[in-house]
Amino acid sequence: ITGGSANLDIVRHIVLGPTVRDEVGNTSASHTGAELGACLTFGDDSLRHGPFVSATWQKIDVKGYAEDGLSSTAMYFNDFNRKSTVGRIGYQAQGDAGGFRPFGRVAYARDSQDRVTRVQAGSNTLNGHFTMDGFPGAQDWIEAELGVDYAVNDSTDVSLSYRARLSDDTQDLKSFNLGFRKAFGAAAAPAPEPVAEVVQTTCSDLDDDSDGVNNCNDKCPTSAAGEAVGADGCPVPAAEPEPVQEAKPFRN
Repeated sequence: ITGGSANLDIVRHIVLGPTVRDEVGNTSASHTGAELGACLTFGDDSLRHGPFVSATWQKIDVKGYAEDGLSSTAMYFNDFNRKSTVGRIGYQAQGDAGGFRPFGRVAYARDSQDRVTRVQAGSNTLNGHFTMDGFPGAQDWIEAELGVDYAVNDSTDVSLSYRARLSDDTQDLKSFNLGFRKAFGAAAAPAPEPVAEVVQTTCSDLDDDSDGVNNCNDKCPTSAAGEAVGADGCPVPAAEPEPVQEAKPFRN
């Protein structure tokens, strides 16, 4: 959505035989507009491209004014407005080459409200008025643009482009455009790297000799695997075998 206003200084050059007379006037104009677009994008960071469509609506209102002089050629003009609804379909591409981002686009455009504006005017010194046709404009044309963006740093970009309107017999529009873009505020910080969780272990969690007694309570940390141990982790002495009584022969 866009809008604005402007003051207009207007000079008409009127040829009268060998002389040229200038008639000067001043007025103001306001502009309102809106644009809606959509596109498909293919490719990767090094080259992005794809088709696009858009529709632009604009209205310009010009206030009436009278030229300053009182000569026979001085005139007045009543209020008038002009509307435009332009549809576009085209193709665009943008590359990335180490800070330089060349881009280009071409589109076919058609104005569905290309009606001629009627302007009512009259003489400053004579009674009466008349109506005349304004600028007709083209019904369709081709638009093309080539340019490059350059990233000066993380927050500053500059751009240079050449734009042309082709296949339009009513006007010749060509322009160079220089742009500057500055981002304010702190740049977004990158996401922190994930930190691996460190598991703390103590002697109560360890059993180096696998005897079932943790290292904190193990008084004999080098006991042999499979050896019977007590609560302190030390080997338990084997029990002495009970003595076997010798059998004596039975006598009568």
